[in-house]
Amino acid sequence: MFYSNSVSLDAHLFENTKIKLIRSKPEGHTYLCFWIYLLTMGARIVANSEIERPDFEPYSIDDLAVVSGFSPRIIQEALVLFEDLYMITRDKGLIRLKNWDYYQNRDDIR
Repeated sequence: MFYSNSVSLDAHLFENTKIKLIRSKPEGHTYLCFWIYLLTMGARIVANSEIERPDFEPYSIDDLAVVSGFSPRIIQEALVLFEDLYMITRDKGLIRLKNWDYYQNRDDIR
């Protein structure tokens, strides 16, 4: 497992169509904060863009609520939205950030 302390965010993040769609939702700003939280998780533990617990098991919604401080309802709604916008995939509970390598400069992560 590779550990890092940095995440790259696009300077034009708020101009991104998907971010605009997220922010337009009633809980959009909270969803956006959770999205950034997921990105930081991806930067801390880079394992092929997969968000998983230290024991390599998928995070449950309740696990994510505990570690992130977001409510289970917000997490569930945000994950569905992120899937609908093709920002993540989920398979058997495993969350994978789509296009991670494209958006992250591996040289900066090292």
